[in-house]
Amino acid sequence: MEKFNWMSTLTVNLWILRTVGIWPGKNKSYESKWYTLYFIFNATLLIGVQNFTQIINIFFVYTDLEALAGTCFILATNFLGLAKMLIFVRNLRSIHNILEILDSDEAQPKSTEQIKLVQPSLKRWKMSYFVFMSYVSSNLLLWLLVPLLSEGYQLPLVSWYPFSVEKSPNYEIVFMYQVFSFTYISAANINVDAFFYALLMFIWAQCDILCDNLSHLDGDPAQFNQKLINCVKHHAKIVRFAKKSNSLIDMIILGQFATSTMALALTMFQLSLVETVNQEALVSLLYIMGIMIQLFIYCWFGTEVEIKSSKIPYAVYVSQWYDQPLNAKKNMLILSQRCQRPIQITAINLFALSLNTFINIIRTAWSYFVVLYNVHQYNLDGTVDEFKKKLEECVNHHKEIVRFANSSNSVFNIILGQLMTSTMVLALTLFQLSLVESFVSQETLPHFCYLTGISMELFFYCWFGNEVEIKSSGMPFALYKSNWCQQPLSVQKSMLIMSLRCQDPITISALNLFPLSLRNFVTILRTAWSYFAR
Repeated sequence: MEKFNWMSTLTVNLWILRTVGIWPGKNKSYESKWYTLYFIFNATLLIGVQNFTQIINIFFVYTDLEALAGTCFILATNFLGLAKMLIFVRNLRSIHNILEILDSDEAQPKSTEQIKLVQPSLKRWKMSYFVFMSYVSSNLLLWLLVPLLSEGYQLPLVSWYPFSVEKSPNYEIVFMYQVFSFTYISAANINVDAFFYALLMFIWAQCDILCDNLSHLDGDPAQFNQKLINCVKHHAKIVRFAKKSNSLIDMIILGQFATSTMALALTMFQLSLVETVNQEALVSLLYIMGIMIQLFIYCWFGTEVEIKSSKIPYAVYVSQWYDQPLNAKKNMLILSQRCQRPIQITAINLFALSLNTFINIIRTAWSYFVVLYNVHQYNLDGTVDEFKKKLEECVNHHKEIVRFANSSNSVFNIILGQLMTSTMVLALTLFQLSLVESFVSQETLPHFCYLTGISMELFFYCWFGNEVEIKSSGMPFALYKSNWCQQPLSVQKSMLIMSLRCQDPITISALNLFPLSLRNFVTILRTAWSYFAR
């Protein structure tokens, strides 16, 4: 059987990496001096200089929280992109050694059926890659067009330059420089991430092949034992591939988590300061979605690795072990015990790549945003009488909010039907997509758009319900921030009563059974996936 080329799936990805200067091809190092100079020139001029101008700009705007937030979240993203490139270049030899494992006999599909078995995994990576790249490209285009549609000499990125950019031709030169700089760092960032996504995808594809080999173990004791030995070697190589991949990307994942949390918080803070929906608000919103997509794919692929590797013990069980001698059974028991612990991709053994981590990052970013937002919020202050009057207004306002929420909640009981219908429709649509032979076909696009629409409809319900709960849970903290310590005891008691009443956040639920929250959104997706997998 002809050798399967795993890297053919990454043709576009590797071509772009080579174009930006961080993939010398089959060479394990930068042997060409010209290619090395090409990378150094791009990294220094297009990334280093741009980051330097933004750092200098911080010293001029650090007293303005809004301007500081607008500079920091872009700067953090650019620094993370540069760090990814340097880590990638530094570990080129390790990357090639990791990919050589895929060319070993154990990692090769043994039949046409196994080639078909891994095709959905390859298609899933392609779909994620092209969707993510298309989204970021359109977002980048909008980001660069907004300054042109605005009045005055505005630039895509707020930076400091030792000359005036509000006159020609300085403005045009700086604008084109920022276009090339931001396009370069975006292309490098996307494709380095996509390459690491592919490593995770290869791990779970190898787990699929191993499960298929284990479940079809048969034959006489000699043949069975030889096949079992091959499976043990294959599992050892999968574990080695996963460990090497994890050691390669663990610092990147940690930086991605930290940067995404900060960028989400700062961008949401900027959105909260926008009084009317305008072009800048749209760009910020699209940036938030891009960060979430980037982070979600990492966590999704990490979850897939854990799920696929957890199926290996079951594959051992469904083989024909019961017809084998005691020695073979003992070997299978040892293999099964070793596989009880699923493969998990982590950031320095602290944060696992999983959907639960994704939700926790979103919550943490929201918490940081609330802290920033509260800096601009109204604080209770004034004389005792004024304080009492304002407190009374706040108590009445809270009562109206609770009354409004309870009335609205009675209407939202119909959401139970939405949750059940969405779960069923997602499972059926995924099943229809799995039956499509070619990813690029007329049947795929309608199903994919319908699947996205159902997910977005459900996500908005859960997101807005989650917002209600988070916003209402911030009321006790707002009370604590007020000038309560300078008020008489009677007023402090009143505030304590209100604080205790606000400890229970407002929750929107369906029949008081299923709260509208992001956690339940993930639960619904998991349930739909379980129905589809069956």
